Amino acid sequence: DGTRAVTSSTDGTARIWNAATGICEHELTGHTDSIFAAVISADGTHVVTSSHDGTARIWNAATGTCKRELTGHDVLGLAISADGTWVVSSSTDGTARIWNTATGICEHELAGHTGSILAVAISADGSRVVTGSADNTARVWNLATGRCEHELAGHADSIDAVTITADGLHAVTGSEDLTARVWNLATGDCDFELTGHLDNVYTVAISADGS
Repeated sequence: DGTRAVTSSTDGTARIWNAATGICEHELTGHTDSIFAAVISADGTHVVTSSHDGTARIWNAATGTCKRELTGHDVLGLAISADGTWVVSSSTDGTARIWNTATGICEHELAGHTGSILAVAISADGSRVVTGSADNTARVWNLATGRCEHELAGHADSIDAVTITADGLHAVTGSEDLTARVWNLATGDCDFELTGHLDNVYTVAISADGS
């Protein structure tokens, strides 16, 4: 809703800021190494951080208290469902994990990639997860079952970025092969290859209306 911002730092802390006043409302402490990712649930209730200490943490955005520590694999990427129910973490071990934010329990381990998973995204309706890997592929997973629905093959190098359209029909991947690709999530087909960059594509974003 635009009321808060979250920053993460190499000092091992994250901070929740009031976007209207610029005042720091909470300092999130507990990680023992640099925090390299932070995400906020769409409903504004949860913040999730991941750290070089190998863990992720779920925080109450209103109070700044740590609700859960997620341990089990070395976390690289993070995504949180729009309703704040699920967190997906990706790892150097080639797996992603789906966590229940209320219990801190890992509901599914998503295995199949043969390289580190560098990027992860959850569809707005919470039905699918898309992962991008150093094995040059992306995968589409059913969030409820943990089953792989499609392997998205075509990139010639690591996939560093993934995002999903608001309607959940398409994903966009960015790769170190200097291209981005638009994928149909229902079929797993590549609809478009976006070429022209002269170096690695590290981030991708989609307009709200998907155009």
